[in-house]
Amino acid sequence: MRNVALVFILVGFVANLALVALLGFGPQLGLSLSPADQNVILATAHVLVIGLFVGVVAVRTVEEGLQPAREVERYIRYRSAMLSLLRRFDKELDPREKLKIMYDAERASYQEMRGFLKTHYDARYVL
Repeated sequence: MRNVALVFILVGFVANLALVALLGFGPQLGLSLSPADQNVILATAHVLVIGLFVGVVAVRTVEEGLQPAREVERYIRYRSAMLSLLRRFDKELDPREKLKIMYDAERASYQEMRGFLKTHYDARYVL
């Protein structure tokens, strides 16, 4: 996500440079723009740059508030633990061992719920 924000900032910077080059050096390069054309180019560039920076803020909000990398990692760990327990459960024939495995599954679910609640309690939303 951080790369997306950096790309948005870079595109905004390049768009501003292109705008300056077009309007500043256009007549010297044989490009004659009427004042109406210049206004259209300026308005379009401003809308593009503002849209890009709104995109940067949106991406940073998601990144800082939701922290998707941490969420995905937690879900992968939980899924792996549950698949391992399921394999053990399916192989086991002794009912007492199956109950122990079920207890381990409940403990894994409890730990996942604790992680979920802690993550969402600590989440902050940047605007």
